[in-house]
Amino acid sequence: MEIKEDKNVWTDLLELKALTENTGAIHELQVYQLKMWARFAFEGSTEIKINTEGHRATFCINVETEPTLHMLNGLDRSLKDLLGNYWSLIVENNGVAIFTSLGAKKKKRKVSDIIDRLKKQDV
Repeated sequence: MEIKEDKNVWTDLLELKALTENTGAIHELQVYQLKMWARFAFEGSTEIKINTEGHRATFCINVETEPTLHMLNGLDRSLKDLLGNYWSLIVENNGVAIFTSLGAKKKKRKVSDIIDRLKKQDV
């Protein structure tokens, strides 16, 4: 997907979210946004591990003062805004999980339902 200059970044991110929800692919702009969020939220270094098959993002931080619950909930909302509601979030501080948020169950679609829908769209 080509990012166009005439649109705002949020519009691009919403289009990428739809792409992620349909294909599981994650664009570098989405990863960049998560990295910037981590830079804002956590002092020090942050490693982000993204598991596309498991729909899980793990933020590995090493800080003395743990982030507030408000900050962690904000990160969770941002992750779901960027990638979809079915994504889970884990935040680890010095190797210990300090926050976990499960994503919504992803609705499984039957192949026959997808074919029927495509036929109705005349594709």
